[in-house]
Amino acid sequence: MELENYKKKIAPQLLTLPRKDPLCDRYLRGLGPSGFSIRTVDSLNIQTDQERITFALYPEGEIAKPPLLSRLAQAFRLGFLPMTCGPFLLSLVALKFWGYNFAFWPTALIFAALVGLHMASFGLNDYFDHMQGLDRIQFRKGSQVIQKGWLKATQVLLLSYVGIFLSLLCGVYLAFFRPMILIPLFLFILVVVIGFSWRGKNLRYLGLGDLVIGLCMGPLQSWVVALILSPHLMRHFFLLGLPLGLMVSIVFQLRQLESLFAERNLKTGSLVSRLGFDRAKFYIGVELYSLPVVWGLVLLMFGANKLSLVGSILFLVMMQLPLQLTLKKSRSPLSSCLIGIGKKAILYEGILFLNMVINIYYLF
Repeated sequence: MELENYKKKIAPQLLTLPRKDPLCDRYLRGLGPSGFSIRTVDSLNIQTDQERITFALYPEGEIAKPPLLSRLAQAFRLGFLPMTCGPFLLSLVALKFWGYNFAFWPTALIFAALVGLHMASFGLNDYFDHMQGLDRIQFRKGSQVIQKGWLKATQVLLLSYVGIFLSLLCGVYLAFFRPMILIPLFLFILVVVIGFSWRGKNLRYLGLGDLVIGLCMGPLQSWVVALILSPHLMRHFFLLGLPLGLMVSIVFQLRQLESLFAERNLKTGSLVSRLGFDRAKFYIGVELYSLPVVWGLVLLMFGANKLSLVGSILFLVMMQLPLQLTLKKSRSPLSSCLIGIGKKAILYEGILFLNMVINIYYLF
C-alpha cells in the first residue's frame, strides 16, 4: 500500500536508451517494468546508428486516457472508414436504384471484410511507423495513441492481426461465389493492404503505392461487389469506382505533402517525396481537376443528360477550389497553409460521394 502511494507522488522517470539496446525495443512495444506505463518523449537521429530514444515511465494509471472506445476509434481511424467503404456503399446504392435485391449475408460479410482490412492497414501502419520512428518525430502523423501511451504498440499490433483474420474469414466464404477470379483477387488485395503498412520500404515508399491503394479502394472494390452480388453489372461498377479510387490516391498524397519536410529528410521515397514540393503541388492540382472530368466521363457512359453532366462537373470544380487555393498559397513544405489539408481532402471526398449518389438516383 505504501509503495502504491509512493508511485502516485513521484514524477515520471525519464530514461534515454540507444536504439540498439534490447531494452529499448521492449519499451517501444510498451513492455516496461511492472506497474508502469510508457510514453516516448524524444527521438534523435532516427534510422541511424546513433539513434537514441527518451522514454517517460509513469506509475500505472497516471497517464490520462480517453475511454477505451474513443482510443480504439482514433487508433483505427474510424473517421476514415467511410473512405474505405465508399465504393462498397455506392455500389449498394446503385443496385438499389437499379431495382436489384441483394442477399444480406454476402453484403454483411463484404462489409466485415472491409472493416477488417481497414483495421489491419491502419493498425500495422501505426505500429511499424512507431517502431521505425516516423510517428515519433511527426506529431501530426499517425493516430499518436502509442506515442501518448493510450495503447501499447503490442496491443495495436494484436488488433491488426485480428483485422487480418476477420477479413480472411469473410474472404474464404465470399470466394466460393467466383473462386477462379475472387481467390487471386482477394490475395492481391490482402498483399497490397499489408504491403502498404509493413516495416521497411513498403508500398507507400516505392513511388506508386498510393495509386495501387486507389485501385484497390476504388474500381476493384466496386467490381468485387458486383462480382458477388450482381455479376452481369461488373463493367459498370468498375467504372463507378474510378472517381473514388482517384480521390483516395489524392487524399494520401495530400497527407504526404503535409509532412513532406520530415519525409524528405528521412528519404522515404513516396511519390510526393520523389517529385519534390513544387512538382508534387502541380501533380496533385492536375489530379484534382481531372477528378470531375473522370466522373463526367462515367456519367456520359451511363447515358446522363447534358444538363446534369455539366452541373455535376461544375459543382465538383467549385467545391475543390479551397483545396486548390491552399495548394497555390503554400510556398514551402513548412507552410502553415498545409496544416489540415488531408482532412479537407477527406471532406471533399464526402462531397464527391454525395454528388455521385444524387446523380445515380436521377439516372436510374
